[in-house]
Amino acid sequence: MEYLLVIIALLVLAIVRLLRRRKKVRENMAFVLKVVENNDFMFRYSTKVKSQDVDVNAMLNQLIEAFERKSDEARQREQYFEILINSVETGILVADERGEILQTNTAALKLLHRKVLVNLRQANFDAHANLDVKTTKMTLRGKAVTIYAINDIALKLESKELESWEKLTRVLTHEIMNSVTPMTSLCDTLLNGDEVSAKEIKEGLQAISTTGKSLTQFVNNYRSFTNIPAPVPQLFDVKPFLEEMIEMARHQYAADIDFSLKVVPEEMILYADRSLTTRVVSNLLKNAVEALMQPTCDGRPAKISLKASLDANEAVTIDISNNGPLISDANAEQIFVPFYTTRQDGSGIGLSLSRRIMQASGGSLTLRTKPQTTFSLFFP
Repeated sequence: MEYLLVIIALLVLAIVRLLRRRKKVRENMAFVLKVVENNDFMFRYSTKVKSQDVDVNAMLNQLIEAFERKSDEARQREQYFEILINSVETGILVADERGEILQTNTAALKLLHRKVLVNLRQANFDAHANLDVKTTKMTLRGKAVTIYAINDIALKLESKELESWEKLTRVLTHEIMNSVTPMTSLCDTLLNGDEVSAKEIKEGLQAISTTGKSLTQFVNNYRSFTNIPAPVPQLFDVKPFLEEMIEMARHQYAADIDFSLKVVPEEMILYADRSLTTRVVSNLLKNAVEALMQPTCDGRPAKISLKASLDANEAVTIDISNNGPLISDANAEQIFVPFYTTRQDGSGIGLSLSRRIMQASGGSLTLRTKPQTTFSLFFP
C-alpha cells in the first residue's frame, strides 16, 4: 500500500511538472509570436544553464532566427522594389478604396508636380493634359487597391504636333493652288484671247475677285491662328463672366436651348486674360449650339451646361458640355488640328485657335467625348 501511495505521489508530481512545463512552453511560444509581430529579433533564450528546457530554448531561438532571416529577406525585397519603381520613368501610385495613397514613386511626384501625395484628389489627373493614366485593380493584403501607371506622352504629342504641321502645310498648299491656278488660267485666257468682249472681261474679273476674296479670308484665318496677342491677365469673377457669355449666346443664336450654370464656390475668381478667355468660351458655345442644331439630334431637348470648379491647388476648370451627337474617336483625334473641320461651311480654325490661346495663357483645352461632349478649360 505504501509503495502504491509513493507511486501515485510521484505520478502526481510528474503530472504537475509536465503541466508547469507545458504552461511555460506555451508562454515562451506566445512571447516568440510577440517578438515576431514587433520585429524585435534581438531577444534570445538562454541555453547555457543546465535544465530540461535547454533543448526547447534552443529550438525557440532557432525559430526566432528563422523569422529574422525571413524578415530581412522581406525588407530587402521591399528595398529592391522601392529602388526599382523609383528608377523607372513611369509614375506609380497605389491607392485604397477611400482614395488614400498607400505608395508612390518619385516619377509620379515629378509628373504631378507634387512634393507629397496623401490622397488621390491631390493627383488631379484631369489637370494634366500631357499624362496618360492606366489603372489596374487588385487585392493587397486582403484590401482592394488600385494601381495607377502614369506616363508622360509629351513625345507622342510632339509627334502629333509635327504631323499636324505637315497636314497644315498640305492644306495651305492645296488652298493656295486651288485659288491661284484658276486665276492664272483665267488671266491667260483674257490676255491671249484675240476677241474678248467687255462682258467676258467683266465676268473674268468678277471670278478673279471672288477667288481672291476667298483666298484673303483663308489667309486672315491663318494669320489669326499664328498671331495671338500676349495675354494680359487680370482678376475677374467667374460666375458673372459665364452668365454674360450665356446671355450673349442666347441672343446671338436665338436657338431653343436650355443653358445651365454651376460655379463652386460661387465667389470664384479667375486670374487670366478676360478678352482671350471670352474668345475661347464664345467659340466653344458657338460649336455647342451648332452641334445641337444638327438633324441627328432626333428632336431631344437641347442642353448646354457650364460648370466651374476649383481643385486642391485652387486651379480653375471650366467645363462646357452639350448633349448633341457624340464626336467619333477618329474626329476627336484630329479636332484640334488647324483647318481640320467636319462641317462643310467650317473654317477649321476655331478649336485650334482656342487651344493655342489656352496654351499661351499657361493653361490647356481638352476634349472628353463620353458620356457627352465636354470641352475643359484648365487655368493653373
